[in-house]
Amino acid sequence: MSLDISRATGQDIEELVRMYTHPELKVTAEEARWFVACYHSFHRVLVARADGRVRGACAWRIEGERHCGLGWVENLWVDEGCRGRGIGERLLRAAVDDMRAWYAEQGVALRRVVLTTQVDRDEARRLYERVGFRCAAGLGDIYDDGIQDLFYVMIP
Repeated sequence: MSLDISRATGQDIEELVRMYTHPELKVTAEEARWFVACYHSFHRVLVARADGRVRGACAWRIEGERHCGLGWVENLWVDEGCRGRGIGERLLRAAVDDMRAWYAEQGVALRRVVLTTQVDRDEARRLYERVGFRCAAGLGDIYDDGIQDLFYVMIP
């Protein structure tokens, strides 16, 4: 499968909404549309395309003031049928590279990249650690009651 990773365009929005409406993400189509529109308009969304379709996406944003050099991976998602093929890893690495480039344009070095995940998402945790993230803290009840989230940090 030939894979192309690039910034999302307006033409990708409907496919991103479809992808982010997946039941595992616990959002409605309206919420997915808001998320995609917000990140597409005000932050960064990278997409992985194969066979003319969006197969995965990674949304990131600056965290705090830009002079802090802190990037936040808000969401990484790969279509279920395409998992296990390295798409998530390529998207995550591309997002870190995109952050580096964005901060360099601002005259600032990227100092840290952070993300959160749930403790029971073993495959995601292995991916993050393979890319260079390390678990820095456990945070209970942040996104869902009774669910332990983990805070990951990468020093690029």
